Amino acid sequence: MIQSTYFVDDLHGWVVATTVATPHGDTDSLLFKSADGGRTWAKEAVVAHDQPVGGLQFADSLHGWAFAGGLITTADGGVTWRLATLPDGTHGDGYLQEIGPSSGWIAGGNATTLYATTDDSTWRASAPLPGGQRVVAIDFLDLTRGWVLGWAGGTGPTNPVVDATSDGGATWQQLSTATPHDNNLCFSDVNNGWRMGGTASTPNTGSTNRQVNGLQGEAAHTTDGGQSWSTVTMPAGLGIFQCLAAPTPEVAWVFGIDSNQDGFILWTGDGGQTWRVRAMPAQGGAWYIARQARSDGHIWGTGFDGAEPSVAASADGGQSWTTARPAG
Repeated sequence: MIQSTYFVDDLHGWVVATTVATPHGDTDSLLFKSADGGRTWAKEAVVAHDQPVGGLQFADSLHGWAFAGGLITTADGGVTWRLATLPDGTHGDGYLQEIGPSSGWIAGGNATTLYATTDDSTWRASAPLPGGQRVVAIDFLDLTRGWVLGWAGGTGPTNPVVDATSDGGATWQQLSTATPHDNNLCFSDVNNGWRMGGTASTPNTGSTNRQVNGLQGEAAHTTDGGQSWSTVTMPAGLGIFQCLAAPTPEVAWVFGIDSNQDGFILWTGDGGQTWRVRAMPAQGGAWYIARQARSDGHIWGTGFDGAEPSVAASADGGQSWTTARPAG
């Protein structure tokens, strides 16, 4: 099973895959590295033992972060990892965003406060989110300016709220009430961004019948930093939207699924007025979720090719795909 993936440019990326290490069922989380855009993979290191790894991100070819029972960091491209010291009360899961080498933001799962660092070791706490909101998603342009999607009063997805800071979290401005079931944010600059999410009932990904009932996707676009939002009409029959990248005010890459839970890539070049739809690999029992997209049309996803965990890569916006199976 592939737990996490991240590409720092068109060629260089990493994935973390879980393998059974002993006859007793113990597991290792193995880091694999690619230098050719995901076409081939080489084992780099054992990242964790009997511990899931999530949120893998790299600021450059050397400096990376991930959650694995705590925040772990690397300064040599993933060859070695160390456990970072976290603020009291912050757990080894939740939300993270690496802004630069050794700098970025984290928020523990179900947190009301975020933390920033410039050295992987010392942390500065933000002010609590307004009204006791709990973090659902974060997106920061730098260590000063960013947005948080929170659940008002911790009540759940029926009351999401968008907050913004322009002073590194010293203060928060509650901007707007989001649509129920929104779960991610994606900003290209201080004015332009996206808010997306969706719901599905009765998913059955463990069998060949992967049909999803009650599928609904939601998307909204802002041009004033989140003060106001316009509902975006997405292609019919697709839902569960996840913004992968918004490199410019007009361009966005989005992942969605259809009622059979097959994955699709959606691209807009006009701020969401029109969309181009490309299918993820789906032949021979394959099933993939898109994880990352770059502005030039390089896209990566993880999933299964038959019964084997696999990485799918496209260099042309999803028109064609190659797949590869990292193996230890």
